Amino acid sequence: MTRFKRRTSSIATPEEIAEFEASLKRPHSQAARGSLLVPAAPGTPPVRPTVIKRAAVSKRPHNGIDRSTRQKLRRGRIAPTRTLDLHGFRVSEAWVAVREFVLDAQAGGHRCVRVVTGRKLGEAGPTGALREALPEIVRSPALRGVVLGCEPAPTRHGGDGAFHLLIRIRPTR
Repeated sequence: MTRFKRRTSSIATPEEIAEFEASLKRPHSQAARGSLLVPAAPGTPPVRPTVIKRAAVSKRPHNGIDRSTRQKLRRGRIAPTRTLDLHGFRVSEAWVAVREFVLDAQAGGHRCVRVVTGRKLGEAGPTGALREALPEIVRSPALRGVVLGCEPAPTRHGGDGAFHLLIRIRPTR
């Protein structure tokens, strides 16, 4: 492997460009990368190290709340002080209702609120237009700076058919 000298300019030389293009054409295999294989005892085949998978990225907004606060919200340790029931609403009506409810709750000094969307049990688990639309509503530009977190409510607070929203407290002036 060729070592390159550190340089101050960001322009590659023609030799470096040719070597880079040649490296793209060479086949890359796991055996060619000796650092990825851990040798076992002599005479036994090398062992691959365990691959650590990253956690799935949540589609719900978490605008700056830490993990412990998110867990408290999910487990119901932060009790909701107001509730909005969206049963019977269309998604377009829910956008307006949730926006007004959250802004009113913030003006009233409420830290955590519950939004009941209801659920529809399907083969793949709980579904429903309002349930799937609520995280998108909360991520809208009107509420992005107001709602800090959105988590499904625990079973005793509505389970799959409700969400807890953590609201940013407005600074006092």
